[in-house]
Amino acid sequence: GELGWVEGLTEGIGREGVASQAQNAQLICSLFPPGKAEAFVNDGPSHWWRRAHDQLQDCSVVQMDIKGFTALSSTIAASELVHLINAVFTGIDEAAECIGGVWKVETIGDCYKAVVGGFGSEASGDHAHRAVALACAILEVVGGIARRLRLKVLTVRCGVSTGGVTGAVVGRELPRYLVYGQACEEASLMERSARSGGALLAPATWGRLRRRGGWVTE
Repeated sequence: GELGWVEGLTEGIGREGVASQAQNAQLICSLFPPGKAEAFVNDGPSHWWRRAHDQLQDCSVVQMDIKGFTALSSTIAASELVHLINAVFTGIDEAAECIGGVWKVETIGDCYKAVVGGFGSEASGDHAHRAVALACAILEVVGGIARRLRLKVLTVRCGVSTGGVTGAVVGRELPRYLVYGQACEEASLMERSARSGGALLAPATWGRLRRRGGWVTE
């Protein structure tokens, strides 16, 4: 599995050392896409940025943003807002796990970004379909929360694009593995252009869906 390479690092140390080493490895794994953590485990975090960049030629990017987040923030207490955002992102994480092949790049405030496919064994040819499935799941998750809480102002927009991205660690303090490139820019543009409560697909993503069939779009 993802942590199989840890066994070689734990030889000759006690039980507590093994547990500590495994915890550290698990933490590092959570910061990187599948198959990338092993290359960083022997370097200090302040040196991660020096590693070679990854070129992902074929993957899909999903970006989500809560529409009217400022207005929403003014209607409920800050503590309630934290619980709400946590419920939204937790629901999205669960949906992503069910869909498979999704790596969450980051969540910033009310914005969510993920890469589908492109990494290791997750680099499947159906990433565009999984990405659109994730976008649809996001709409369902947020819509369900809004209905239960009777928050009509809680709506989201999603953008999906397909193409290439560059992945790299950025920063020496609190380093993060982020992705950049045309597919990211297109996903952001699609998200900003989508209607409230909807998802907008870039032409390349729509082309993948049309060739395979099985989707109803408008």
